[in-house]
Amino acid sequence: MSFLRVVLVIFSLLTLNFSVTAKILVELNEFPEWFQEAAARTIEVKSETLIEIENFNVKSKIKGKAELSSAEDGVWYYIIDIGTSSPVECYVFTTFDGPANSLHAIVEHSLGGVERLNDKKLASRFNYALDVGLVDDTPYMALDTLYNLTDGKETVAGVLKGLSARTNNSLQICIHNEIGYEEAFTGVFESFVGAFISSESNPEFFEVVYKLEANDMPIGYSLEKYSLDEDGDVYVQTQDAMIMPVDSQSVSRSDSVSTEYSQPDGSLINADTYSIENSVLSSQFSIQYIDEAWQVEGQLQGKELSQTLEYSDWLLSSFGSYLETVILQESKDTSAQYSIWVSEINPTAAMTLELSKLSDREDANIRVAMGPLKIDFLADSNGIFQEGSFGQGPMKMNMGLMYVKGLPKIP
Repeated sequence: MSFLRVVLVIFSLLTLNFSVTAKILVELNEFPEWFQEAAARTIEVKSETLIEIENFNVKSKIKGKAELSSAEDGVWYYIIDIGTSSPVECYVFTTFDGPANSLHAIVEHSLGGVERLNDKKLASRFNYALDVGLVDDTPYMALDTLYNLTDGKETVAGVLKGLSARTNNSLQICIHNEIGYEEAFTGVFESFVGAFISSESNPEFFEVVYKLEANDMPIGYSLEKYSLDEDGDVYVQTQDAMIMPVDSQSVSRSDSVSTEYSQPDGSLINADTYSIENSVLSSQFSIQYIDEAWQVEGQLQGKELSQTLEYSDWLLSSFGSYLETVILQESKDTSAQYSIWVSEINPTAAMTLELSKLSDREDANIRVAMGPLKIDFLADSNGIFQEGSFGQGPMKMNMGLMYVKGLPKIP
């Protein structure tokens, strides 16, 4: 992971309202015996269905007996029979907030459907599970919700399982309102997302995915893709998605996306970025070099902003951060400073970032510092961070490498 992304992700975590000390994932042995038996249920999904979506050039078989229930306004909705009491429901979106925010929105929508189906009102709900995984090179998020419904006379309990993944041109979300059958549900989701992955081209010469954890709880991921454009410049696409517990019943959501162009030497050409927090556009900015100056345009929490940076010199890009990490590792210097632009911290100014060597630890060899914020990482000889940690108060955050393809070098 480039250290620009490290700063961005850490800052996002510090600005979210969350409680990592709240107990939200209840141990299974604390549930009644009937619930434990239901949670352990498994089923083998042997059936397959060919799905075709011309918009995405998708034509692949997925697990289960799938039926396209509706397709309108950029949304495809499938009902998939896997042999359980409730079907798996899968959505495809062309317009969306992101894997974290959109997953939460579908969970909320589905809980309303559960109320109507059972003719009972939602009495209580709890965050049952959070997780992060991979379908090939595509990260996904999981959010499971335990709920209780009542009509004043009878109470019923259930688990609504949710999974989401963003592929190149769309977002896939699958829901299963059933206790147990976790492996079967995940397998159906992976085959559904895989249908979209198999239809995509992969021009990237370097790609990396990291899992994010807070106090050993998986909360999200960070993804970077690097490719070359027709002029030989480096095109960078990045995504960050996080779901953080606020308490035992609610979560805070964050999705960030940015695109960036870099010179092969690691200097920034331009960038665009936006962040959605709890289903609201939090910020949206662009930066480009015009008339010998860095021009920033955008909005922060609904307020328009147009600014010329006082700094007009070289800015380090995400691609450049890998190059500079290698240069520092191979040099006799113990540290180096760089000017960077991180819109989430201060969109109106260039920031100073320091990269230092650590020689007295086995678990980290690089320290990234911006003001009081310091993060320690273990980087390999190509500048790729393998793992890292950061602690503040009761929170300890870890980043671990989930997937890597290629090298951060011009092919």
